[in-house]
Amino acid sequence: MEQYIQYIKIINKHLNGFSLYLNNSSISNLKESISTPEYLNLMESDLDLQKWPNGNSKGVYFLFGKKGSDENIVGIYIGKASVAIGHRLYGHLNPWKENRNYQMKDLFGNIFNLELVTSIALNEELDFFAPALEDYLISRLRKEIYLLNSIGNSSIL
Repeated sequence: MEQYIQYIKIINKHLNGFSLYLNNSSISNLKESISTPEYLNLMESDLDLQKWPNGNSKGVYFLFGKKGSDENIVGIYIGKASVAIGHRLYGHLNPWKENRNYQMKDLFGNIFNLELVTSIALNEELDFFAPALEDYLISRLRKEIYLLNSIGNSSIL
């Protein structure tokens, strides 16, 4: 799981960039240690019994995975939750809970095996920024990270 730290650092760089647009407020960075409660290791979790990172909050979430045919290729899905992050994550992962082989396809149909989940909760003062933050991150990160989002996908691979 430590291989995801380099991507978390890139995401944090752009979270700091987004915060520059906010007057007297900022968006929290992701923790750079994945052994904290802000992360959920999908390989070690029971989908029905676990606690989602920031599950009851509005905000932006990240699904990290490796390409099935080449585990050296990391893909990340960025999504927003306008109601509750936990509901969105459950919707993405529920179809795979029986065998715990959580997957997502990229724009080209390549299968990525999802391993890690984290999120950024936005307080009530900023929760309406979730769509803007998602769009901002996709537009900035698509040049540096392979995104599984069909809209944000780039030619990194």
